[in-house]
Amino acid sequence: MQKLIHLFTLLFWANLAIGQAPSNAGQRPAVGISGSLSVGGYFYEANGTVNRQAPYGYSINAHSTVNLKGLQIPFSVIFNEQGRRFEQPFNRFGLSPAWKWGKLHLGYRNLSFSPFILAGQTMYMAGLELTPGKLRFAALRGRMNDAVGPDDPNFRSARFKRNALVLKLGGGTEKTHFDFIFMKGKDDLSSLSHVPDSIQNATPAEENSLFGIQWRQPMFKGKLVYKLDAAASTFTENIRFDPIDFSESFPTAHRMRFIIRPNGSTHVSYAGETSLRWQSRGFGLSAVYRRVMPEYRAMGVNYLLTDLEAITLNPSFTLARGKVVLGGSLGLQRNNLDDHRFENTGRTIGSVDLNVNPAPAFGFFAQYANYTVRQQVFKDEFTNDSLLINQINHNVTFSPRFTVFKPNSTHTMLLTLNYQVLDDQNKTTEQFADNDLVNAFLNYIINEPATGWNIRAGTNYFRFKSDLFLNTRMGGSLGATKRFGKSGFSLSGTAAFSLTGQETLGEHKAGTNLTFNGRAEYAFSKKSSLSFQLFYLKNELAGSTFSEVRGQARYNYRF
Repeated sequence: MQKLIHLFTLLFWANLAIGQAPSNAGQRPAVGISGSLSVGGYFYEANGTVNRQAPYGYSINAHSTVNLKGLQIPFSVIFNEQGRRFEQPFNRFGLSPAWKWGKLHLGYRNLSFSPFILAGQTMYMAGLELTPGKLRFAALRGRMNDAVGPDDPNFRSARFKRNALVLKLGGGTEKTHFDFIFMKGKDDLSSLSHVPDSIQNATPAEENSLFGIQWRQPMFKGKLVYKLDAAASTFTENIRFDPIDFSESFPTAHRMRFIIRPNGSTHVSYAGETSLRWQSRGFGLSAVYRRVMPEYRAMGVNYLLTDLEAITLNPSFTLARGKVVLGGSLGLQRNNLDDHRFENTGRTIGSVDLNVNPAPAFGFFAQYANYTVRQQVFKDEFTNDSLLINQINHNVTFSPRFTVFKPNSTHTMLLTLNYQVLDDQNKTTEQFADNDLVNAFLNYIINEPATGWNIRAGTNYFRFKSDLFLNTRMGGSLGATKRFGKSGFSLSGTAAFSLTGQETLGEHKAGTNLTFNGRAEYAFSKKSSLSFQLFYLKNELAGSTFSEVRGQARYNYRF
């Protein structure tokens, strides 16, 4: 908490000093700071169900950017009370100061260099990016995971500390470049030295080295753009095994130990995606090819769908001076790229969409999508055709809008209709898989800027039906927002009610659902505001009732 107090004190005095410092018209101050501070607390209460969060808590978010004669230093602090069972709040610090063609990364940062090497993974790091002229260089070193012991209060599985190194070297600009990317991640076996050997031996200890390239090349004045992302991965699932000795075949193999020390649990795989996109006035077309092998793994990517080969075409046409846009997509996918499965699964994905806006008062959107999945026997050992998937999914959407413009108000009506059908072509499983779904929404909105009123009303209908199950829901909602002139005060609220029904094997259950969301906000100025929010939920189904109440108060300040 002392660090937090010091930070807020620094931000306050810096903001005060900058606000009082004289400056010449048309000149930016040599020193500046901007950002936001948000402080809030909440309460929660549930009846008839398990509590989904703590009875009370708080959150403090501070984001700022310091500008020192062109040197920009973004900084963020987050404190979040996770619940009574945690003795310490969750906090993370990170900043990425930049000056001309250089940038530093310190603390917790989330960077993306390649979709197959480093994307979406938060690291506690120290890093540097340099882009002088056409040079593109980056070096990052840090920690991907902290060590987690068996007594973790968050009930996470035991794991070793994971360190990582990332290097990038290339040439070009953000739109046109060719980069080489290297990354190595390795678990630290000494990070759990305080826990019993039995737990250490049962905890995975892994190592991963990746090499990749990224290429971006526009042509014909940017109308044609070629992209390529490709990577090769060597992944060791257990670094405790003895390394393989390559000294007889490759005398210089010992020099590569820094990159990888292969053993019996090491496997090599690759992934890549390439695309070509053409965009001109009135017409666009893109073609994408993606291939990710089954055993491909990358420590720097949170989630990646593997064992996939996909080809996708996306044409688009713009007609009638932009009032009509016709687009579509056609894709083919398959798995079993290494022929290790008993069956092949193929997917065909197609869609056509039409967006028509002839006038401001009327327009509509229509779409048809088809998703087909088929499996075929690949090995003779697997001969039970009754278990193979052969399904077709049809999806139709139609959404018109109508708007009436009056001198002091605007009336808008939105209708959305959606129909989906799953048709199982397998006679053995069709009675369990065949289903259809209907969704309908109708909303009416009145907006009166002069009086500050915004009124909303809506109704909805949902039905899911199969041979064994029927689920229905219908209801409506009513909401309004009122802004009280220039006082900075506003009130808003929305109430919704629905009737639900479930029918399974002849047994019928009926229920109701009621929700309310209210909010009051007062803006002291353009920079600061105070808000209160209340949410109520009550659900009844076949004699079972539960309710929840959540409230929140929050102060926001921008500087």
